[in-house]
Amino acid sequence: MTKLRLWIAGLLLAGAGAGAAAQGAPKTDAAVSDSISGAFATVWADYLKQDMPADPESACKFIEGLTESLNVTPQMEQYYRGVLVGLSVAERVKSMQSMGMPVDGHKTIDVLTALLSGAKSPEMTSEQANEYLNNYVASKMKPEPDTVSVAAEQAFIDGVAKMAGAETLPS
Repeated sequence: MTKLRLWIAGLLLAGAGAGAAAQGAPKTDAAVSDSISGAFATVWADYLKQDMPADPESACKFIEGLTESLNVTPQMEQYYRGVLVGLSVAERVKSMQSMGMPVDGHKTIDVLTALLSGAKSPEMTSEQANEYLNNYVASKMKPEPDTVSVAAEQAFIDGVAKMAGAETLPS
C-alpha cells in the first residue's frame, strides 16, 4: 500500500509542478493532458524499470505487451487478469521449489481451477492449509540430531583411555 501512496503523491506533485512551471500561462486541454500523461508515464517508468528485462528481446516483448494492454476489450479483460494471476502463482511455485518443497505447478493450477470453478470442494480450510504448509517448512528446517553409533562411541573412549595420563575409572 505504501508504494501506491508514494505513486499517487508523485503523480500529484508532478502535476502540480507542471502547473506551477507555467506561471499563469493558461494551458490548453491538450497541453494539460500531455503534461499529466507524461507525468503519469514517468512515475510508472521509474517503478517498472526495477523489473524491466535486461535483454533487448525480452524488453521488446514486455513493451509489446504493455502497448497491447490499451487494446484489450472488456471480453478479454478477465482472460488477461487470469494470465497475471497465473504468472504470480507460477512465480510462487518456483520460489517454493527453490526452497526444496515438492510442489507441482500443473497440479497446483489444476486444483486451483477446480476449486474456483466449483468442480471441487476444498479438502481443508485456508487456515488448515496455511498451517500444513508452515508445519512442512518448519519440519524441514529442524536440524537432524547428531547420531553416533555405539561402536564409534566405544572406539573414541578406547582411544582416549590409551592416551598418556588418562585414568580409567570403574564407571
